[in-house]
Amino acid sequence: MESNKQRKTQKREYSEQRQEYYKNLRKQQKKKRKERANLSEGELKRGQATTRSRRRLVIDLPKEPSKKRRLGDSEQNLPRGKRMVSASLQKNQGKKEKEVIQRPAAPKATEGRTFKELAPENLVRDQGARSIGSGTFGDYCYPGKYRGISVVIEEYKEKRDFSFSFLQREARHEAQVSQQLGDHPGIPLLFGVVLKKKPVSLVLKYHGDGGESLTVYKAAKNSSVSEQKDWNRILHDTAVASDHIHKCGFTHNDLKCNNVVLEKREDQLLHFVIVDFGKSDAFTKAKIAVPKPSHLKGHYKNSYIAPELVDGTGKPSIESEVYSLTYLINKVYGLLKFKTMPCIKKGLSEVATNRPSIIEITSALGAAF
Repeated sequence: MESNKQRKTQKREYSEQRQEYYKNLRKQQKKKRKERANLSEGELKRGQATTRSRRRLVIDLPKEPSKKRRLGDSEQNLPRGKRMVSASLQKNQGKKEKEVIQRPAAPKATEGRTFKELAPENLVRDQGARSIGSGTFGDYCYPGKYRGISVVIEEYKEKRDFSFSFLQREARHEAQVSQQLGDHPGIPLLFGVVLKKKPVSLVLKYHGDGGESLTVYKAAKNSSVSEQKDWNRILHDTAVASDHIHKCGFTHNDLKCNNVVLEKREDQLLHFVIVDFGKSDAFTKAKIAVPKPSHLKGHYKNSYIAPELVDGTGKPSIESEVYSLTYLINKVYGLLKFKTMPCIKKGLSEVATNRPSIIEITSALGAAF
């Protein structure tokens, strides 16, 4: 059995090691701060600077002498009954620790992830092609080729209000969101980025019907798809993809008719792809929306933006996404003179808690095709 003297010695050694650990930790932190302060602006522009996020300093903290071992020595002198109770408690404690480990973790942020930097000389715009759309920051999307593959080149244009470093940050953010959403047929396929040279660009697979970019709005207005059952299938799958985005911990925050494109696949049917994740953000980072100016509130009153985001009383949420989704469905139904389902009407409620869930919407649409 361990003596009091041995235990005191072990405790003193551990205390000294702990003090030494924090001393080294402070030294390294001070060194890191000096390194960051000495980084020149030129190095930052060349991408040689470290990321803003603080990297965790990994130093092995000496472990405190195990209490379990000490208890084990003393347990030998305990009566048999007490030893059995002690063993049972330790067993139950082990089970609880395992249960905690097995619980699913929340989605992790992708800050710091690297992306494939593409060589600009491998990107060629289609000759004479005009922009097929614009993104969140006035960027333009051009059809083109990347090593012979049909792609969309989303260029972030440098303007007076948007510096080069700002556009790099925004392009990196959109790429990070696309990467975090994983492999899903309703999410754009990202080939890579151009961040080191101008223009800053994202390179995505071209999703369209032949040589034409076909948005949900354009398809409904021109009756490219006329049967309601076909539309219900497309809109049902769009709702399923929205649910996937939410389960990954993100909000799209700009879901509208022009941000859902259609493409013809091997089955010769039109399938949707949700595009433009420039305004997307993690639910955990969502903040109360800034209210729209008074003179613009009337303009946004009957738009795809949820009322609580217009007046600044709420933040982006699944409920605000449901509002945008049901607005999109209602818009398609209106253009094609389809009768609106009660579930879709309910989704346009000004009270967020009165709106249906994504599951209710997919069930209603799924039963109609």
